[in-house]
Amino acid sequence: DGAQTTGTTAINAVNPVGKEKALEAIQTASETKIASIDKNAKLSDAEKAAAKAEVAQAAIAAVNAINEAKDQDGVDAAQTTGTTAVEAVNPVGKEKALEAIQTASETKIASIDKNAKLSDAEKAAAKAEVAKAAIAAVNAINEAKDQAGVDGAQTTGTTAINAVNPVGTSSTNSAGNGITPPTVEVPAYTEPVGTSSTDGEGNVIIPPTVEVPAYTGSVNGISEEMPA
Repeated sequence: DGAQTTGTTAINAVNPVGKEKALEAIQTASETKIASIDKNAKLSDAEKAAAKAEVAQAAIAAVNAINEAKDQDGVDAAQTTGTTAVEAVNPVGKEKALEAIQTASETKIASIDKNAKLSDAEKAAAKAEVAKAAIAAVNAINEAKDQAGVDGAQTTGTTAINAVNPVGTSSTNSAGNGITPPTVEVPAYTEPVGTSSTDGEGNVIIPPTVEVPAYTGSVNGISEEMPA
C-alpha cells in the first residue's frame, strides 16, 4: 500500500509546463512586427532602428518571464503580455515629414531669390511668410500623436509654403533707389451729354436756352378765329 501511494503521488506530480510554443509565439510576433517596420516607407532609418530596439526589448522581457514561470498559467500570462507589448510598437514617422517641410521651404525661398520682379523688401517679406508656415508645420508634426496626424500636418504645411507667391509692386534702379512707375492723370468726369457740364475750373456751365414766345392763338399774326 505504501508503495502504491508513493507511486501514484509521483505520477500525479508530473505536470509539465509548456514553454516552447510560448517562446515560438513571441518569436513569430517579433519577426512580424520587424518586417512591418522595415516596409514602412514613412520611417527614416533611425526611426526604424529605434522601433526595432523597442520590439527586441519587449521580446526579451517576454522570454525571460516565460522561462521563469513556474506553471502553465504563468507561461500563458507571460506570452500574452509579451505579444501585446511587441504588437504595441507602432512607430510614427516624423523625420521624413520634417525633411519634406525643409525641402519645400528651401525650394520656395530659392524661387523668391530668383524673382527679379521683387524688391529686397518684398523678398524679405515673402521669406518671412515661408518661415512662418514652416515653423507652424514643424510644430504640428512634432506634436502629432499618430501617423495620420503627421501626414495631415505635412500636407497643410507644404500647401501653406507653396501658397506664398509674392507679386512685385515696385522695383529699384542700378543705384538701389526705388523707381515709381509714371502715372497718367485722369481728368474729372464731366457729363458729355446732358443739361450741364463743368469747365477746367470746375465751375458749372449752363447751356444757353432759347426763349419760346407764348402761344397767342394765331399763326403769323393772323387770327385763327372763324368769321361770323
